[in-house]
Amino acid sequence: MDSKPVLPQESRWPQFLMLALASALTLVFTLVGYVGWRRNSRCPTVEFGHVMLAVLPFENLSGDPNEDYFSDGLTEEIIMQLGALSPDQLV
Repeated sequence: MDSKPVLPQESRWPQFLMLALASALTLVFTLVGYVGWRRNSRCPTVEFGHVMLAVLPFENLSGDPNEDYFSDGLTEEIIMQLGALSPDQLV
């Protein structure tokens, strides 16, 4: 006959309580972080007198200096189109 030592059976309550405590703390920290993030993500709207917007020039990547007009024209067209918008549409 195989004789195995009989170990006293430990209660699962301490393990369950530790798991429940860890889960509860994780939930609390997650909720506190979410509420803090939502509160800080609300930026107050500041009214400015005018809107400033910078358009950086496009670069001619073709390597052909005769094609510079295309990148310059594209930059100028974007500036013209944005200049025609009202400041309310840019915000």
